[in-house]
Amino acid sequence: MEYNFEELLVVKENDGESTIFHFSGVINEEFLQQQIEIPISPNIVLDLDKVKLINSCGIREWIRFIQRMDQQEKIIYRQIPKVFINQMNIVKGFVTKNSLVESFYAPYFDEDNDLEMDKLIFTDQVVDSQAPVFMNEQGNELEFDAFESTYFKFLKEIGS
Repeated sequence: MEYNFEELLVVKENDGESTIFHFSGVINEEFLQQQIEIPISPNIVLDLDKVKLINSCGIREWIRFIQRMDQQEKIIYRQIPKVFINQMNIVKGFVTKNSLVESFYAPYFDEDNDLEMDKLIFTDQVVDSQAPVFMNEQGNELEFDAFESTYFKFLKEIGS
């Protein structure tokens, strides 16, 4: 099933064990979250890979959306973009206690090629709030391009 909200497309599918919501675009005031049917499911997966932006009205609607899932056993966040992590780190109520993070993007810098990039990280790759090491094509280490203690704060706030 598809839900189209101006600049945001939400596709809902079921793989037998989970209900998966794929978000693509901009989460803003056009996100009419109350129109999305949320089934009772052992797992709700929120795949945010293609979210480009979330504004203040989108934050308000997002909080209302996840509050509607409080009866769910588990909410699994997948492929969280940096714009979402920024909100997870500062907005109270942006995620619920029954949330788990599977994977997310983090900023890295390649000094050899003067290139900024986002790398997909699986939660178990972060140990003691230390960013995992990635190498560039020349075999040199990429630089983590944020303060680790600040960027990974959301992992301490919710399950992972």
